[in-house]
Amino acid sequence: MESSAYPMLFSPIKVGTTEVKNRVFMPPVSTNLADHGYVTDDLVDHYRARAKGGVGLIITEVVTVEPTYTYLLLRRYVYPRLGKARRGRPRVWLQDHATALPPRLHGL
Repeated sequence: MESSAYPMLFSPIKVGTTEVKNRVFMPPVSTNLADHGYVTDDLVDHYRARAKGGVGLIITEVVTVEPTYTYLLLRRYVYPRLGKARRGRPRVWLQDHATALPPRLHGL
């Protein structure tokens, strides 16, 4: 696919040492599709659909690295309607969270 307005859009680009197939990048988007910190099939399917759609680089959503991450607490207590956000974010502060994440996302 070629675009006259953006002729380089679908050509490869090197980001650091990684070769990306095109310049279509997906910014981080909070999906709240994790289940109490664990990556779910729905979350994997979400990223897989974007990869199949042609996105060259996907930047994943926030991954909580400690249980007291203040952004999530702020959302829970200041904006109570958004209280489920804490349960829906991927986490890596427990060993079983961290070891479960890479195999689920491998191959996207």
